[in-house]
Amino acid sequence: MLQDIVAVEPLENYQLRIHFEDGVEGIVPLSQLINFTGVFAPLTDPDYFATVKVNPDWGTIYWENGADLDPDVLYYLVTNQTPEIPTVSQSIS
Repeated sequence: MLQDIVAVEPLENYQLRIHFEDGVEGIVPLSQLINFTGVFAPLTDPDYFATVKVNPDWGTIYWENGADLDPDVLYYLVTNQTPEIPTVSQSIS
């Protein structure tokens, strides 16, 4: 994991202001990141969306219904970085 999330603030239009332990902070537009189906369907209710919390054990954000998001993905979005994807090479004998 890159950095843990230490604070979150729900904003209008399904956006979250996220603060990471290294001091980086930014706004993530969730409507561009997730489909509001399945476990994320309740988040379409603005009042429920606003109940977002930080789980310090996981270092990420979550809602009581079990919806959560990967802190690494959120960090990459906030910092405009591209995640490093490991490559697998096969050796042929």
